[in-house]
Amino acid sequence: MMKKLLLLTSLWMGWIQISHAQSYCYINGQLTHADDQTVYLFSDTSNTPVDSARIAEGQFHFKVRVDSTALYGLFISGQRSPLITLLSPGAQLTVTGDAARFQEVRVKGSPEADAMQAYMDAFRPLGARASALNEQIQRVQATDDTSGIAQLREEVNQFNSDVVKTGLAFIHSHPGNIASVLILMNELRERMPATELQKAFQTLNPSVQQSRYGRAAADYLQGALLTAEGAIAPDFTLPDTNGVPVKLSSFRGKYVLVDFWASWCGPCRMESPYVVQAYEQFKNKNFTILGVSLDYDRDRWIKAIHDDHLSWTQVSDLKYWQNEVAVKYHVQSIPANLLLDPQGRIIAKNLRGEELAETLARILK
Repeated sequence: MMKKLLLLTSLWMGWIQISHAQSYCYINGQLTHADDQTVYLFSDTSNTPVDSARIAEGQFHFKVRVDSTALYGLFISGQRSPLITLLSPGAQLTVTGDAARFQEVRVKGSPEADAMQAYMDAFRPLGARASALNEQIQRVQATDDTSGIAQLREEVNQFNSDVVKTGLAFIHSHPGNIASVLILMNELRERMPATELQKAFQTLNPSVQQSRYGRAAADYLQGALLTAEGAIAPDFTLPDTNGVPVKLSSFRGKYVLVDFWASWCGPCRMESPYVVQAYEQFKNKNFTILGVSLDYDRDRWIKAIHDDHLSWTQVSDLKYWQNEVAVKYHVQSIPANLLLDPQGRIIAKNLRGEELAETLARILK
């Protein structure tokens, strides 16, 4: 799937560390259409509520122990997703709005919460576009409309460009807020080269860089830079469709497209005709492909290889998103690919549609 196309839903990250010095944050809520409902408060470290409060006469209150600024979510039963904010020690926040339109409820009262609200406001229109694009992707997947696929790809590319533009503008205007590092990690990291992400990260204030979210981002970037353009691709070994171990370095001497995909990934299958075309056009010009599948069902994997006519080497450990190469290469969404030169150096990433053949035509003259 196009995993990162949906926005504002991936903020519960598993890369945070907890310290122990604590203080309190106070939350005072005033909601319409919410009497006799229960609001739950979640931290980003657990799926179990930190606290809950009954809404009486439209009001609710929380007193929350917090060690440092951290992500929390407010959730009312029947709502599809939580209202996300940042709690800070000593902050007194207000939550106001209509419970029937919960995602439009506003949280204000501290610099960090205000910045998080600004994040939500800036990305809400993009979230609506993401939902519409996901619906289009589902419709196109049910057809064999080549022109529709090409047009949809252009729309997705424009959408991603707009996300990057919006995110970088926010970071530029909020260098001292943790919301900026959250945007970097949740909205931009799959849409920008690691080297550009690093540059954006370095514009953040030291206090943000040294926060637990900033430290997690720095750790991610350190690993991501290992697979940035210009780096030698880390070697790996995975079994092919017959269980025979295949080593990436065994392809040295050729240009190699390392192609991450899966049988269950609709956008990957949409890309297959372009990848097949490029392979047939350039396979006799010192070029090959190594497919790395994030499948978990061997039969579905093999069937997709045959159905899509993927005649190059295919490998997988059938561990889904825990595929050891995907983890090593920090692959968070598919399709994804890397083009390696004969020395194993990464010279291009995430070539889509006609761009793949056009890039190979320039290189393999």
